[in-house]
Amino acid sequence: KKTIEMHACSLLRNLALEENGDSTLRSASFVPFVMMAMAAHANNEELIENACFFLSTVGLKQPEGFCELCTEDGIKCIIKTLQNIDTSASLLEACCFALYAAIRGSDEHKNLCLSTGAIDAIICLILVHPHETSLLETALTVLVSLSSQKKCVAAIVNSGGIGSVVATMRSNPTCSGIIKRGSRFITNVVERDPTFANEAVPAVVSILSCIREQVHDQILVEELCKSLHYLVLVSENWADRIISADGISVIETAMKRNESNARIVHECDVLLQILSNIT
Repeated sequence: KKTIEMHACSLLRNLALEENGDSTLRSASFVPFVMMAMAAHANNEELIENACFFLSTVGLKQPEGFCELCTEDGIKCIIKTLQNIDTSASLLEACCFALYAAIRGSDEHKNLCLSTGAIDAIICLILVHPHETSLLETALTVLVSLSSQKKCVAAIVNSGGIGSVVATMRSNPTCSGIIKRGSRFITNVVERDPTFANEAVPAVVSILSCIREQVHDQILVEELCKSLHYLVLVSENWADRIISADGISVIETAMKRNESNARIVHECDVLLQILSNIT
């Protein structure tokens, strides 16, 4: 039976990658089977990895109704794998993808993460794998989703999550995926509890560096400028750090280089006005 389930999960992974549209809905009917296989063979890394890639592929292609198909035992199996410090980076990434697919539309599953140690596991893997950029991006995606819930924010902060994310951003200043997700995470946290804004101030340099280096990526620049706009309104310390890090010049350059984009021009202009009132 174990061998059959291993081959089945491998086959389903490959089929899900090839499918689109209505055919993905047919794959979704196998989600409970895959979850049961994971729970029954929690120590089989090959099965878990194939199962996680299947779940994430189906969940991201057809998110509607996907969470309801995910069993509690299956999610616990994913989290247990994340908690194993000896787990390979590729398997950790597969688990993060699957966990994100399972929790992003479900407060119930986010609460399950709270009670099973998932947050500590995610933060730990960020610290243990500081240079695995693809894994870090996926792990940060999970934290961004969790940080949309206030109870999860408290748990993340208590586990040192803000400092860990900021350190990851500072260690990977040229990785736009990490900076973008880190910025989203910080914004989520501060929106739910503004008292945590000052703890994330060291991320300013990384965000400005990313804007400077990726100034022609209009979607990225707009998003990062929006985050800075919000954060300077919440905390003067963010504004002071932007000014001291030559952020005004960076923002002016971003506005000039993207003058054909009205949204970016607006965000930069408002941000510069706020900063000029402080200087």
